[in-house]
Amino acid sequence: MQRFQFSLFASKGIIAQRDVQNGLVNFCLDNNKHPPHLTNPHSPHQGTSQPKPKVNQHQHLSQMPQLGDLSDRASELQTLQQWILQQNCHLIAINGISGVGKTALAVQLTQSIKHQFDYVVWHTLDNTATFAHFQADLIDLFSHHHKPTTLPKHLQKHRCFIILDDIHHLFSGGELAGHYKPSCEEYRNFFKQIDQLSHNSCVLLVGWEHPRELAQRQNKNTHIRTLTLTGLPPQACREILQEQEITAAGDWDALIHHYQGNPLWLKCAATLIEDSGCSLTEFLENDTILLPADLKDVLHQQYPVSYTHLRA
Repeated sequence: MQRFQFSLFASKGIIAQRDVQNGLVNFCLDNNKHPPHLTNPHSPHQGTSQPKPKVNQHQHLSQMPQLGDLSDRASELQTLQQWILQQNCHLIAINGISGVGKTALAVQLTQSIKHQFDYVVWHTLDNTATFAHFQADLIDLFSHHHKPTTLPKHLQKHRCFIILDDIHHLFSGGELAGHYKPSCEEYRNFFKQIDQLSHNSCVLLVGWEHPRELAQRQNKNTHIRTLTLTGLPPQACREILQEQEITAAGDWDALIHHYQGNPLWLKCAATLIEDSGCSLTEFLENDTILLPADLKDVLHQQYPVSYTHLRA
């Protein structure tokens, strides 16, 4: 994963500035409004033929977020469906910068294929995510229906779809991408088993970054795939701006390009324009990417920070 450098400084409404691809990001201290979840009235096209649904199913989706209508990711959704249902991939990672829609896509995928599995489990990781805790949670879920021996053996015996959201919590900050925390090293062996054992289950990893070994071992002869999300297509971005009632449609493409098609960032921009009372044309006169302060910590965690400038 590519890393970015940025400088931090404080001056009225701005708390931090950083390079992101071809632009800069500023965080506004005086706007704590976080935009609502992304919505899109159009359901994605599902171009993958579906196997016959399972009869006896066990779905444990209480941790899966309820995001409502989601942004159009039809092409990516179809790719994931093919990897899982047709190519029988064992280990798949969805990664990308914050706000680009990784979890939203995983929710779409889960809803579209959950009936093809005996067990479906959504598990959201946090900073205390040890493998022993994760395995104990899943075995406890499975034990309501039968007594499994180990997690890998259960995945061999039954067709399971397990989603691990916020996978980046397994990795050390400030290290090379995908470097495990000492307390999370056991996940490495688990992912290796998922790849190498013979089974019909799939583990989906969702987060800012994925384990280094996935990129090293992925090829056409393995059951590993990775999907890096980038910005939405222009038309999907225009629909977001239209829903937010942003005027001056002639400047929409400039705003979409400036915010790299990131759906959450576009929502942030729409909120900032509304709150500031400025026009879109005036907003675009600033050559930085303006984001609310509640995204500051998230982006700081995602990338190493280089404090080259700091003043009160």
